[in-house]
Amino acid sequence: MAFKLESPAFENGQTIPEPYVRNGGNLSPPLRWKNAPAGTRNFLLVVEDPDATRGMFRHWAVYDIAAGRD
Repeated sequence: MAFKLESPAFENGQTIPEPYVRNGGNLSPPLRWKNAPAGTRNFLLVVEDPDATRGMFRHWAVYDIAAGRD
């Protein structure tokens, strides 16, 4: 099975709900992943917005997320 990253807060391709946008609650949405490749120890997550008014905008990046973390 392929690696999958998803959020229970919204479906792929849907608009991000108000609690998770800057003018809403500005919260990070909950995320979950499945089927990481064998031997994965850590993850890096980069959240970028290609539709930003001034071009690609990096919202945030997090590294060293333990693979076993839920």
